[in-house]
Amino acid sequence: MSLSIQNSEQSQVSVLKNVSSTVSSSFKEALDAFYEIHQRSQITGVSTYVYNKALDSIGIDSSQTFSAIEGINLLQAYGYNTNRPTDEAILKYGTADQEHGNKSYMQNGRSISSEALKEEIKVLNEETDNAYIGAQNYYDIALKNIDSAPLEFSTTQ
Repeated sequence: MSLSIQNSEQSQVSVLKNVSSTVSSSFKEALDAFYEIHQRSQITGVSTYVYNKALDSIGIDSSQTFSAIEGINLLQAYGYNTNRPTDEAILKYGTADQEHGNKSYMQNGRSISSEALKEEIKVLNEETDNAYIGAQNYYDIALKNIDSAPLEFSTTQ
C-alpha cells in the first residue's frame, strides 16, 4: 500500500473517530436533557411539545403511540433511574408554586422551603419503602399459601 493511501485511510479513521465521539457526546447530552425533562414532567408537568422534541432528539419518533415508553426504556438501558423523580429534581422543581403537574410535593398546593421539602421527601420515601416491604411480605405469604393448597380436579362434565 502506498504511503498516500495509508495516510488517507488514517485520516478517514481519524475523522470517523471524531464524528463518533461528537455523536456520542451529542447523544449523551440529548439523553441527559431528556432525563431532566422526564424528571420535571413527573413533578411540574411539561408540555407535550417539549417532551416530544426531547424524544425526537434522542432518535425516538415522538409520533409513535408508545414513544414515551421507548424513551423511558432507553433511559433505563443507559443506567438512568426512572422509578420516581430524584430527590434533587424534587428539590429543584418541587419548591416552586405551580398550577399544574404533581402537587404532592407541595404543601396545600403551595411551595415549601427546600429544608421542609427534604424532610417531606424523607418521610415519603420511608412510607413508600414500608409499603413496598408490606406488599412484598403479603405477596410472599400468598405464594406460600398457593404452593401449599391442594389441587382439586372436577370429574363432572
